[in-house]
Amino acid sequence: MYKNLSMGALGHQVPFDQACALAQKNNFPGVDLDMGFLSRLAISKSSQDAKDWFGSTGLIAGSFGCSVAWRESDSDRAYADSLGRLVEEAKLAAELGCTRCVTWVMPCSDKYDFYQHFNLTVPRLRRVADILGMYGIMFGLEFVGPATKRADKKYDFVHTMDGMRAFVAAFGMESKNTGLLLDAYHWWTAHSSVADLECLNKDE
Repeated sequence: MYKNLSMGALGHQVPFDQACALAQKNNFPGVDLDMGFLSRLAISKSSQDAKDWFGSTGLIAGSFGCSVAWRESDSDRAYADSLGRLVEEAKLAAELGCTRCVTWVMPCSDKYDFYQHFNLTVPRLRRVADILGMYGIMFGLEFVGPATKRADKKYDFVHTMDGMRAFVAAFGMESKNTGLLLDAYHWWTAHSSVADLECLNKDE
């Protein structure tokens, strides 16, 4: 286990080279990857140059965000077009020693009821998980717990730990590389307990 700097989780947006410098300055062994920055470096030079540049920071690759357009607001065309980018990012991430890709799931919708939302997102995320699995990358999904996030929406969706476990099982059984991105705040606001955590196994 190690401390990992995630600028996005802190609500800050800075260029990736600056994020790496901040991680070094403040004694964070790891940092979340900015695949846009690294992909541009790989395109303008080579994947080896991107690998050498990141290696020179001495940092551990924590995780990278899922760039696929898989959400309810994304069209089928946008989703399909974004899969190619995921393949390239997953390949580069694996070369950089990164074994985690993460995203979060919106806990509600004004457009789709629970079952419509489920039927839209499960096939999309199954394909994402399969692609990541080809490169030895785990896929972590975060549930969003606060009731305030759902209060003004028409339909609920997955927003608890057990709900997310079932959601993940629906599309991750074949690739066997899916699990929870567990945020303590969302765990608390979803009224989960320590006993719930103790029920998880290492594969989750």
